[in-house]
Amino acid sequence: MSMKWLFQPSRQVAEQPDQNVKLATPDQFTFTWRVKDYHEIADLYPTGRWFYSDSFAEPNQVQLKGVGLDSSEYLWRMCMYPNGVSPNDNNYLGLFLKAIPTDHERDGNSSGRERTYAFEVYRLESPTSLGSAVAPTPVLLKNEKFSKTRFGFGSDQVFGRRQFLKLSEVYPDPTSKFDLIVRVRITNEENAALLAAALDVPHVEFPLAAQIPRYFDDERFCDVEFTFTCGSRIRAHRIILASQSKYFESLLSGQWVEGRNKTIPIKEIDYEIFRCVMYYLYTGKLEENLELDTFKAAYMKADMLGLEAFGKLLAIRIAEDVNADNWDEILLLGWQMGDTCLKSASLVFLTTRWDELKNTENMQRVVGCGNIDWIEEMIAAKIFGVHGMHDSSRKCRK
Repeated sequence: MSMKWLFQPSRQVAEQPDQNVKLATPDQFTFTWRVKDYHEIADLYPTGRWFYSDSFAEPNQVQLKGVGLDSSEYLWRMCMYPNGVSPNDNNYLGLFLKAIPTDHERDGNSSGRERTYAFEVYRLESPTSLGSAVAPTPVLLKNEKFSKTRFGFGSDQVFGRRQFLKLSEVYPDPTSKFDLIVRVRITNEENAALLAAALDVPHVEFPLAAQIPRYFDDERFCDVEFTFTCGSRIRAHRIILASQSKYFESLLSGQWVEGRNKTIPIKEIDYEIFRCVMYYLYTGKLEENLELDTFKAAYMKADMLGLEAFGKLLAIRIAEDVNADNWDEILLLGWQMGDTCLKSASLVFLTTRWDELKNTENMQRVVGCGNIDWIEEMIAAKIFGVHGMHDSSRKCRK
């Protein structure tokens, strides 16, 4: 956590109305801020002084072209006054949310953004306060939802509540040692509305595109052949492959020596995986009845081939097959690739069967990975649920 000594007596703090507004579920993003050793940190900030969380990025959940939605992320940070905003508030913790303008917002001359949001604050006792044999459990101190707010980008514009939480509730025992955990849930209702409108628009296929799938495995009009070390071969149509993938466009346009030949040997991708890719390029779908290992291997190649949508489709398919034998393998793959779809599916499976799986060899493999951040993310999912993780709002989408 980065902390800054800041003192601006004239700072304007916007107070929110006492309305409790139900948050919409589409496009909801959650970020968790853990202030370690809060009982010590708070003493460093007398009344009128505050510190910020690290900045964090809210992903744009809706990324549809042609409906006015930007795919860029949005930046935020939280602001906390541990001993009050002013002498009149010195018995309260003040908590606020601030929007940070991004490059795409500056380029668009945006003056702010609208969001609905909510805060949750937990106290997590130090294990030394409870005894080493007792695992600490977060205690919810307060949660509050706020109405739709226009977040401006001015340096003095933060939004929340001056008297968010009484200090007597934060410190029920003056001698206790604890961390403070703050979660903010941010909902972009505008994107949710635009997505709903976009999904209501009938989809009309281009007639020629509807005919392409029938040419898969049809050697008529083929003008390129791929060969494999196993002896198999696949014949295909250059124009179809080049139109569907930048990788094949570069390969087949003559930029590579191999692409000038009618027969191209494929050495780094097995026949079954390459066929899976070909089937997708022709049909936009995944072949049925393939082994999970084939899907995972194709997933690992999707990024190299510049097939982002293919990779997402494979992630959804892999996530559907999470079970007691492979949840650890899929979780590690999700962490390695930074894929929230795979991580969320695995963590949901794990946390809903924790007692059954916590002492298995699968768990030993996960803990043995040695990555502290990954392990902390798993523990956070166990404590708060998968939707408590700061990046888990991006769900697998079909």
